Amino acid sequence: IAFRTLSSMPSYASREILIVAGSLTSVDPIPINDMITKLTGSNIRVSTIGLSASVQIFNRITEATKGTYHVMLDEHHLQELYRLHCAPPAATTAMEPSLVKMGFPPHVTD
Repeated sequence: IAFRTLSSMPSYASREILIVAGSLTSVDPIPINDMITKLTGSNIRVSTIGLSASVQIFNRITEATKGTYHVMLDEHHLQELYRLHCAPPAATTAMEPSLVKMGFPPHVTD
């Protein structure tokens, strides 16, 4: 769902997914290598916060998409990790500058 939504966003938008995972297993609707290819092709950055233990597939996804992967140590560390993801990441050099269409709604008088 996140991929479909973000892949249609304009090129100037920040395309990021934050996964908070507590499970040690995953059930994937498509082969995970195909999903990694789609994510990197659409310039979507995936970051993951693990709640239990390190999971190799999350590490692969975050490395391929230039995201981050952390496993929380305790409650305070989890809060730090959430704060880490609140600030938007630096823009990539592949991002093309473009004008954003803006305007004001028309004023309707009675």
